[in-house]
Amino acid sequence: MTDGIMNENLYFLKELSLFNFMLHKETRIGFEAPITVIIGANGTGKTQILDAMLLLLGYPTSRIRKGEMHTLVGSYSEKAIIKGSFSWKPQYDMGQCLGTTLPSSDLSGFMLELIISNKGETFYQLSTANRIFKPSRAQVRNLFSQISVQGDNRLSFTEEGTVNIFAGESPRTKLELLLKTTGLLETRKSILEAMEISQKCKYSNQPLKERLKLELERLTIYEDNLSYINKRKDLEDEIRILEIELEYTKFNQLVQLMNKTEEQIISKKEHISRINEQLKNLEIEEAKVKEKLANHKKEKTEHHVKLENVIQDLGRLKHLVNEKREKLKKNGEEILRIDAFLSKKDNDKTLEEINKLKQEIARKEVRKLELAERESISKIQYQIPINTCLTCIKKNNYDFFPSLEDSLTKQINYPWWDRYIWENYYLRSDISSGLYLHIKMLENIEKEFLKKEKSYINESLNTLCEKLENLEKTYRPTNKLIEERKECLAKHEIMKKELDEEQERLFETSRNQRDLETKIEMLDKFIDNLKDEIIRIGRDILDFRKNLDKESSIQDEIEKILLLQKENLRLMEKSLPQTEIVFSKFRDISLLEREISRKKGLLQGMKFASLNQEQYEKLKERVNILRDEIEGNEEHLSNIQNDLETRLNNWQKTLNQVVNQLKEHMQILLGGIFAGVELKLNDIFDIPKAGLELRFKRRLSRYFDLSNLSGGEKVLVIEALILSFHLLTRSPLHAIDEFTQKLDIEFKTLALAMVLNTLETIKTRHKDDFFPQFILLCPELLGIELDRLPQVSTYILGVSNE
Repeated sequence: MTDGIMNENLYFLKELSLFNFMLHKETRIGFEAPITVIIGANGTGKTQILDAMLLLLGYPTSRIRKGEMHTLVGSYSEKAIIKGSFSWKPQYDMGQCLGTTLPSSDLSGFMLELIISNKGETFYQLSTANRIFKPSRAQVRNLFSQISVQGDNRLSFTEEGTVNIFAGESPRTKLELLLKTTGLLETRKSILEAMEISQKCKYSNQPLKERLKLELERLTIYEDNLSYINKRKDLEDEIRILEIELEYTKFNQLVQLMNKTEEQIISKKEHISRINEQLKNLEIEEAKVKEKLANHKKEKTEHHVKLENVIQDLGRLKHLVNEKREKLKKNGEEILRIDAFLSKKDNDKTLEEINKLKQEIARKEVRKLELAERESISKIQYQIPINTCLTCIKKNNYDFFPSLEDSLTKQINYPWWDRYIWENYYLRSDISSGLYLHIKMLENIEKEFLKKEKSYINESLNTLCEKLENLEKTYRPTNKLIEERKECLAKHEIMKKELDEEQERLFETSRNQRDLETKIEMLDKFIDNLKDEIIRIGRDILDFRKNLDKESSIQDEIEKILLLQKENLRLMEKSLPQTEIVFSKFRDISLLEREISRKKGLLQGMKFASLNQEQYEKLKERVNILRDEIEGNEEHLSNIQNDLETRLNNWQKTLNQVVNQLKEHMQILLGGIFAGVELKLNDIFDIPKAGLELRFKRRLSRYFDLSNLSGGEKVLVIEALILSFHLLTRSPLHAIDEFTQKLDIEFKTLALAMVLNTLETIKTRHKDDFFPQFILLCPELLGIELDRLPQVSTYILGVSNE
């Protein structure tokens, strides 16, 4: 709701239900927000909802004529029922309209039903909290008129067709609708009738004045009985002079007419000359347009040839791109197949075993090298102690034995050496000989050990190498696949790069094709426009030639008339009476003829009148009666004119106030689109010329007419005018038919924003009254998220709204 705090009881109309009403079998609409949008396609019964609301308020609709109420009953039952639930405020006396007294408990709201039989009979039933009434149509109208709700109020109920009239009809029709909507049309009609009566009074008094003048002249003649003869002679002289003046006036009129005819001939010749010049210009323009058309056709042919070549290149490139894509796809599948094979766990285990075997073989090789090194070292290692033992034996010196022992212990790094030496040191007497033999034995033992170790290492190496060879045979396909994968990846990148290049060429060729097609399309438009231009110029040339023939024919006719006028002038000049009187100014012929006829009548009366006192008194009495009658008529005419002037000023003031209020609110609603809004009234009392013009001003521009707007802008402006109408009434209920029709999403959004603005303005102006409601009948509101507007509730015809 508008302020976030709104009691639903403040809404005047809370619910409307239709049962068997025209197209509506059963329709219930709840009015839960300030703005209710009823959406439905044409023929779904939107306007029928507005008709039902007006009938419920006690007013007929423009679409239903008298005696046709039975046509409102649908085909589902024998009667139609319209129900409305209304809230009510205690300060409005409901009981007075119903001819009764109601307690305060009954004044919170009521339910009103209208029952229409298939015979066209209508019945109202009003239900309060505790009582039921059957009011008449007049009582229903009086009830709602207390809060300014009237079904014939066009300011609060906008019927269908209003937008079309303001948008497309003539200024006169727009003014008529404006006056009819604001209730000022009948007032203008009464003012015009009063003006017509005033004019008739003015003209009806003129014959009396002429008659009075004639009677006064006759009375003067009667009074001047002594100079009767002189007067008669003077009158005859005046008649003669007037007749001479009449002849000369006719002659002068004929001269002027002949001068005008000559001027017409000159003007026609100039006009014919201009037409010939325009015709030549059109023929030159036609030749230029035809030449331009030929150039465009030639250019179009060239573009078609280029387009065919481009299409061929495009087909070849598409085929090539498809081939490369297929190859790239196959290569990718091959990579995926290799990756799938390489991702298996058995291959990883085989590779791990190969690596372990290689490491073991490496260790065995190291051990083999160590044994070879040990074999070369042992030859030197045992030679030194043997030589030392031999020296000790020769010298027969055993004191050196401990030092020999140390040297042997250091040189022969075996843990059992000390134990062996010391055991034999005490057991043997011939230490040197035993030591020598022992060293030789150790040398043989080590040689045998190294031999066996070397043999074991070689056998292990052979076994490991054989096993490694078998595993490598098994793993060799994986290595090959890895190499193949690398080759496929490299090939994939090359193919991808080539495909990108071909696609770029394909894109460039497609863009060239689109450019050529766009150019050909533009050339087609240019060619069509030039053909239309040639047709238009041809029609203009034909029209100019017809006009030239017509103007030439008119010129011939005028020349014939001029010859006839010259002949008449020559004959009239011969018949003119000779006179010395000079006429400086010629009067109107009809005025002269009336003056001559009047004076001849006076002269005729003077010839046959018999003068006596009784006739003189009667004539004097008639003159007084005529004077009194003329004075009374003039006084009455003065009163009428004063009253008419007052009414006219009040009406114009009211109309200006209405127009200013409309313009002010339209400026507020359309401020984001237009810099200025102007409602211009033209000749409001001259019915053929009267009209209303809507003018608008954009930023830093002049005012322009409504016809210069686009279709959407025009409808949006008329919606703003209609919403401004709704500000002129205090009615809490507002309905607009055909709202947002022919508007796109952007303008529909602006139209809803204008409704919200108008709603806030009405609420501010009439804050002590019911909260205003707007019922908008729309064909559709596609693209607008109405759920995000808490002030708006929607009802879609033909769709369940539960």
